[in-house]
Amino acid sequence: MTSAGGRLDHALANLLIAASDRWSTLRIDLVVDQARIYVVRDEVELEGRVGEPVSLLAVGGPAGGVSTTGLHWPLGGAQLETGLGFGMSN
Repeated sequence: MTSAGGRLDHALANLLIAASDRWSTLRIDLVVDQARIYVVRDEVELEGRVGEPVSLLAVGGPAGGVSTTGLHWPLGGAQLETGLGFGMSN
């Protein structure tokens, strides 16, 4: 993942800013290069193509009650922890 100009530091900073509590009242969806990013505070329904990778990451604290269907490894009420890759590339 990079941002304009290939700066990973800028891309990461922008993602962390978007996920910060300052913007908690807004629905935030981003496009970074070819990736679509959703900041989810309650729930979101995503649709994709078979074989398209999906990663779920907790930022700023744990994310509880995470459930998915239609993925290679479905989750049912899972707890995603910050800093762990439990929801990566499903």
